[in-house]
Amino acid sequence: MDSSLTVKIPEGVRIECGRRVVRVSGPRGQLVKSFKHANVELKSKADAIVVTTWFNNNAQLALLRTVASHIQNMITGVTKGYRYKLRCAAAHFNIVSTINEKERTVELRHFLGEKMVRVVKLQNGVTATRDPNSKDGIVLEGNDIAAVSQTAASIQQCTRVRNKDLRKFLDGAYVQERGPIPDEE
Repeated sequence: MDSSLTVKIPEGVRIECGRRVVRVSGPRGQLVKSFKHANVELKSKADAIVVTTWFNNNAQLALLRTVASHIQNMITGVTKGYRYKLRCAAAHFNIVSTINEKERTVELRHFLGEKMVRVVKLQNGVTATRDPNSKDGIVLEGNDIAAVSQTAASIQQCTRVRNKDLRKFLDGAYVQERGPIPDEE
């Protein structure tokens, strides 16, 4: 008749849910996500959130796990945050990347020798810095995994090679490493 999943709430995290809108607050900030499109019931308990669906078929069971995963990602975002490391690979022409903090953009120049400047706007809540371990690396950090991953994907897509042999032209910006920010920092 019904199926449910429970998401545990760790210490130092507050979760409020009402009308299928979830607000997660933690040491790194606050995230808000609406699940009004999903036919699920959200109940907040003292140490957990219970996600329930009724009269299920396979699609609704998949939706149940998706909503629980989104809430878990929000909890990870406000406690640890997310980091994506990108690396510019160039076999023909070196790609010059510039981070403009004032305009919140990443600019990529000299891709395949072109004079055009590719500009990618950072999503809200995402910060970009240079990778101290590599000369051509970019580090994206933020609390919202969707915003950080979409910014990384936009940077990678703006350097996609078109109308050339992809086996030979491997130039571009690629995601090298991704995941939660490690605790040792």
